[in-house]
Amino acid sequence: MRSGSHPSEPPPSPVPDWLSRGSRAAPPVRAHRQTGKERISAVTGLVKNLPPDIRELTLVRRGCDGLARSESRMGLRTELRALKRTRNDSAASPAAVAYRGVSRLRSSEVFIIAYFIYVAFVALFLLPGSWPAWILVVLVAVAVVGLSRTDCILRDWTPLAFALIAYREMDLFSVTPHDRHWEKICVSWDRWVLDEIHLRGAIESLGWLLPFYFEMCYLLVYATGAVALAALLLSGRRDQVDRLWLAYLAGTLGTYALFPFFPSDPPRIVFPSADLPNVMTLPRQLNLWIVGGYGIHSSVFPSAHVSSAFSAAWGLHVALPDRPWISRCMAIYGISVAVATVYGRYHYAVDAVAGIAMSIAALLVSRSGKRSRSR
Repeated sequence: MRSGSHPSEPPPSPVPDWLSRGSRAAPPVRAHRQTGKERISAVTGLVKNLPPDIRELTLVRRGCDGLARSESRMGLRTELRALKRTRNDSAASPAAVAYRGVSRLRSSEVFIIAYFIYVAFVALFLLPGSWPAWILVVLVAVAVVGLSRTDCILRDWTPLAFALIAYREMDLFSVTPHDRHWEKICVSWDRWVLDEIHLRGAIESLGWLLPFYFEMCYLLVYATGAVALAALLLSGRRDQVDRLWLAYLAGTLGTYALFPFFPSDPPRIVFPSADLPNVMTLPRQLNLWIVGGYGIHSSVFPSAHVSSAFSAAWGLHVALPDRPWISRCMAIYGISVAVATVYGRYHYAVDAVAGIAMSIAALLVSRSGKRSRSR
């Protein structure tokens, strides 16, 4: 201790006296009055030079709240969060670092992993061997967590691949035995729509034009997810990708999740010579080739074609509220797909209605996710 100094004199504080008095204290009067940005820069430089273990970080944040408004204040808080994150990363254990990597998962990515785990548990009770489903859980989880550690554009597109894998996985349940009592009930409702209401006659009244249109809508449904994402990215709203995928996957994968409990066959298979379209077009030939060679044979209830089209519309509605015409166009397209599934005998009418209901449930899921993030 130096001579002349008082024994109880505290050491000098690295924080300026005017700043340590709180957020409402004004700095001393200077010849040149600094602007808000200049003060923010000065205080930010001071914060960066503080020792890592200093206790005044909270005090500094309080003192800087009154320096500037909105953007300047947010900029300083971002710097403070980055400084604290750097300190925590340097002292964190490997397990904590791994946990933070998992915590970077998007809501849609968590939903993907949860869906495959659900299917694996369902396979335990309905299939003689469930090990392929569990292997798929591990592979999907590793892929999703690995992609979550990057922010490349590939991460935005991979949910399409996971949706395709989920679709193909449903073919594992095609061995589930079932009678066709349900299909006989559903076809009676279809005949009322097609014949009593004259839906088929109205579509074919213009020759090949409307049959071509509806079959083309059914053919292009496989691209709805890609089209929705492209519309989002072209609108400059990549920050809304998670909301779009959460709505789309909740409707599409949610529909797949019901397939094991409602085994059924499409009407064109159960009733091959009844209620078929009278007009053959090129898109219909392509559709029959795709569903015949690459479709699954576990269930058609609900309609995944209808649910995915409408889920893409609701996802665009949530992600692009300032451009409602995009989601409205997708919703109109979804209606066309619903009509095409019944007219082309790819689905029963009840399948299309259930697909719409699943998409509405997906909209509620995406909206609840938005509210939870805002809190």
